[in-house]
Amino acid sequence: MRGIIMAKKKPLSVVQPVEAEALTQNTEYELPEPKAACRMISPDNVKELVELLKNEAKVI
Repeated sequence: MRGIIMAKKKPLSVVQPVEAEALTQNTEYELPEPKAACRMISPDNVKELVELLKNEAKVI
């Protein structure tokens, strides 16, 4: 607690920003590929879900 109160009493010096040169340069810009359509799967069809996760999404 004492440290917080002492920090409030310290003077705060404000430094003005300086102009800096750009170190990077954009050469080209491309839009990302559009996302695929959403596929709805029946909650009872677990086999199809597992197959899609293995073959299409490749997360299993």
